[in-house]
Parts: sequence; C-alpha cells; structure tokens
Amino acid sequence: GREHPDTQGVRLSLASTLRGSGDLPGARDLYRQVFASRERSLGPDHRDTLAAGSGLAWVLNALGEREEARDLYRRILESRKRTLGEDHADTAAVRESLARVHAALGEHAAAADLYREALASLGGTGGQAGTEGLAGAGILELKEGLARALAAGGDREAARDLYAETLAEHDRLQGPRHPDAVSAAWALAPLLRQLGDLQGARALLERVLAAREELQGGEHPDALAAREALAYTLDLSGEREAARDHYAAVLAARETALGPASRETLAARAGLAGALAGLGDHAAARNHWEAILAAREESLGPEAPETLAAASRLASSLNALGDREAARDLCLRVLSAREKALGPEAPETLSAASQLAFTLNAMGDREAARDLYRRVLAARESALGPDHGDVNASRAGLAAALRGLGDNEGAASLYRSILESRERILGPDHPDTEAVRRALDAATDPFLD
Repeated sequence: GREHPDTQGVRLSLASTLRGSGDLPGARDLYRQVFASRERSLGPDHRDTLAAGSGLAWVLNALGEREEARDLYRRILESRKRTLGEDHADTAAVRESLARVHAALGEHAAAADLYREALASLGGTGGQAGTEGLAGAGILELKEGLARALAAGGDREAARDLYAETLAEHDRLQGPRHPDAVSAAWALAPLLRQLGDLQGARALLERVLAAREELQGGEHPDALAAREALAYTLDLSGEREAARDHYAAVLAARETALGPASRETLAARAGLAGALAGLGDHAAARNHWEAILAAREESLGPEAPETLAAASRLASSLNALGDREAARDLCLRVLSAREKALGPEAPETLSAASQLAFTLNAMGDREAARDLYRRVLAARESALGPDHGDVNASRAGLAAALRGLGDNEGAASLYRSILESRERILGPDHPDTEAVRRALDAATDPFLD
C-alpha cells in the first residue's frame, strides 16, 4: 500500500537519489509525501518523521524556497528539543541548518543567535574538552558560521576575532596548509582589509595564494581568486606596480581558460585598468576600459549597471587624457540611463551627475557645471547630512566652478563649510583639513592661488 512503511522507505531512498543527481524538484515532491505520511502514521516527533522533514527542508533551501525551509526547520528544532533535549548533538545540528537558512534570508541576527545556542549546547556536553575529535571540528564549523553571521550583520571586529581564533585552532590541529586552515585564512583576510589592516590582509592572502598554488596549481580558479584579492589589497596599499603585475597574471590565465569576455576575465581586466590608472598610465587604462565596455555592451546591453559602470570608468580615463568631449558624451549617456532606471536622486545618478559636472567645468562650461553641482549638493545634503564625504566633495566641486566664474566669495563660503566639517570629523591637523584650509586661503587671497 502507499502508506506502508516499506513503501515510504523506498520513496525516501528515491528522494535521496534524486537529490544526489540534482533533480531537486523531484526530490522535494517525494520528501513531502514521505514527511506527510510519517506525520500521520508515526506522529510529528518520531525520528523517522523528522529525518524526512530534514530532507525536505534541505531541498527547499537549495531550491530557494527559504521561508518554507525556515518554518520547517523551526518545527524540527522544537521537536528535537522536546524529545532529545537542548544539549543533544542532533539538536545542535538542526540549529546550524536553521541558522544557514536565516543567513540566506538576510536574517543575520537570528542566525548568530542560533549559532551561539548551538555552541553553548556543545560546550555544555563537554564539546570544548573534545576539540581534538569530531566534536571539536563541529565547534569550529559553528564558530565559523557565527563569524560569517556577525560579519554580514556588520560586527566586523567580533567576526575578525572569531575567525582569528578558528584559524589558530586549524593551524594547531591540522597545519597551515590544510584546506580548512586555508579557508579560514581566506575568510579572515577581507575582514582585516575592511578594518584597515592592509598588511595583515596581505600576509594572509600571500599565505592562501602559496598554499593554493602548491595544492591546486597556479592556474586553478581558487589560486587566481587569491592572486586577484592580493592584487586588490596591494593596490589599496599603494603598491601599484605589484598590483599591476598580479592583475596581469590573472588576466592572462583567465583569458586562456575562459575567454576574453567572461565575467571573471573582465573583472581582472578592470582591476588591471584601475592599477594602471593609479600608476598614471591612463592610455593603457583607457584601452582596457574600452575593451570592457564593448564586451559588456555585447553581453549585457548598453544600459546594464555593469555596462554603465565601465562607461563611467572609461570617461575618467578620457578626462585624465584630456579628451573632454568624448568624456562628456559618455557622462551624458551614463547620467541619462541612470536617471531613467533609478531616478534623479539615486546615489548612482548623483555620482554620474557629479562626473559630468567635473567634465563640464574642465571644458570651461562653468555655468552648466555650477548648476549641476548645486543640484547634486542639495540632494546629497538632504540624504546624507552635512558631514558626509560625498557632500564635501560636491561642495569642493561647486567651489571650483564658482572660482572659475570669479565668485570667490561664494567659493570661500563653501570651503568654510568643508573646513568646519573636516575639523569636526578629522581634527584641525589632519592633511585633508590642511588642504581645505589652503584652498580657502587661495579663495580669499588671490595672491596665494
């Protein structure tokens, strides 16, 4: 019969087979049938019912049906707590699965709470004392999950500390070349970079790159990803020659393996273009941005966000080379497309308007530049407040346009606003504050210009 335990057992085996072969919709339907049948015949708390429910929840999550997966995991968790207790390993496993679903839904605080509960439950059963075995491996996985949730939720310092702890433990238990240790170093590096520890991030990325080249080969996608991340970090550190060379190596390998128009190849080309621009080689940067723009126009269309970003970067290179008319035409194209897609006051639209205003001012069309800068400044002040960096950048651009029109008084007023803001935020002796002070002096005393 359809409801016989043996029939349901065959359905469950078939569901697992379909899941393993990638037929997730077929697996979902079978898991759902078995779960419903066992709830009716065995009750909601029976271990066989929960096993079918766990299989169904996993497949739902993999298919992107995460709200249903979350609700089902919650039911299973409550059942596990009732039947097995808060500190049982199976209860901790369900907490981890539910935490992953919360994280996928962007519910990072809920995910972090579940990871903490799972860690506390394993610690309560002596898990911390058993870090040499499977319990220890499970604890490290939970700590890494908690670190991911904390980082995604914005608590980067706590995530950094937790990742550093797990990395040290992986190094101690498995050695620095073990894949788990390499993965932990890879996870920690971007947090260090985001927190301003560029040297720490560089050291970790050099370690990851060396390990991946040794274990997987220098042309492996993971090794190239590590080299690309190292190049980005070096560029941020001002070591642009080294960044350029790493980006060039990644670009060459990806062009060979993936072709010139793949997303990964274009990302490496964009990184190389940025490094070249930082080195002052704007002609080479322009050539790369032209290639990126052409590839993105063909694959994504002329108004895709990635295409418009490439057009904007190309306009920057053209401006640096003095080709103002071509830069202006690109800026107009980007601004028009973003206004249509995002509205006139979206951050991306205001950035495009600011770039156009800069170009117009450089061309001598200062009235148009002034009017555009005023529009951008008003929108940014309203959205961001008086002390935001983008607001001060708009003030500086408008001040430059006003000075070109001979309105030194208006320019000086804007420079005073920037100076007051930077003194509040950065202090009176910061180099950026000093630079604004010099600009103000030049606006108020032409002989100092």
